[in-house]
Formats: sequence, C-alpha cells, structure tokens
Amino acid sequence: MTDKNEAMPAAAGPVYFFTASTTKLIVMTICTLGIYELYWFYRNWILIRQRTGRSLSPFWRATFAPFWGYALFRDIKKVADENGIENKVWPVVHGLTFFTLMMLGFVPAYSYLCFLAVLALIPANQTAVAVNQRLVRGFQQNDRFTTGNWIVMTLGVLTIGLCVISYMILKPLLDQMATMGFDPSMAPPGYQF
Repeated sequence: MTDKNEAMPAAAGPVYFFTASTTKLIVMTICTLGIYELYWFYRNWILIRQRTGRSLSPFWRATFAPFWGYALFRDIKKVADENGIENKVWPVVHGLTFFTLMMLGFVPAYSYLCFLAVLALIPANQTAVAVNQRLVRGFQQNDRFTTGNWIVMTLGVLTIGLCVISYMILKPLLDQMATMGFDPSMAPPGYQF
C-alpha cells in the first residue's frame, strides 16, 4: 500500500489513474478496514492534479472521499469517453452509492454495510485500468501484493480478529452485568449517591 511505484512500474508515459486489480482492490479494502479505499482516492487525486494542473488537495479529497467520489468518477468517465473507451461508470449513481454506504458506517445497526462501498469503486477502477492500458505505453496492471501490502493487511486482519475476540468475551460479561442490576450496598464506604 505504501509503495510509491506500485501502479507505475517502468511505464514510458505518465499513468492517468492509480489502479489495482479488482481482486486486490476488494481484498486490500476489507483487510485494511477501508483505508486502502482512501489510499486509492488519494493516489488518483495526486495524478489528476499532476495531469490537469488543477489546484486541489489530494489529502483532503481522500479524507472526505464520500463527498468527492462523484467528482473522481466523473473525471475517470470523462477521460474514457474522450478516448473512445467503453465504460460503465455512472458518476451520479456510483457517487451516491459510495456516499450512502460510507455514511451507513456511522449508523451502528448498519455500520457493516460501509464495507460494501468498495463495490461502487469497481466500475471506475476497471475503466481507469482500460484508460491506462490504452493510453500508457508499457502499462502493467497493479495486481500483485507487495510486502507493504501484506504487512498492512496483516495488521488489519489482526485488528479485526481482536475486535471479534473482545466482542465475544465482553458481550456476555456486559449482558450479565446488565441483568444483575446495581446494588448501592456494594459501593465503596463513604460514597454518596
């Protein structure tokens, strides 16, 4: 995830977009708890700024990716359309889907749905791959997992594992405490209610 040349191995021309294979995009997003998704946005905004000369902040656009998804999807579609590359990017639909799924991450009952947000990126990523393949001589697909990718995925999986284990241990204890009620006589001496 941190390898700067990850998407641009020895290409003769500038890469238009940061891409990953669909498998890598999904696996990295899930194993990093969505951080790879933000990294994908960040790298793409850097490349767009370099290519267009627009004044924009890749960091803030990635940080607020749910709000900027539409703009990135629109840019990918625009480049594909200008170069006659068939695509299935619908900026409004994919932007709203990404936004909605990411916002559901803040609703406790539906927070797990934010992991599905990566599905809104797939058409844009596939189109970006097609753009790079057509316009960048010597383009090589970013489909291998680097050492950095494995390290970050391992940390993410360990975090997920610890969360699951702590939930399995703490949930029964909290449930038991809730059914026990509170007995004021168990308070420390001198404690006032």
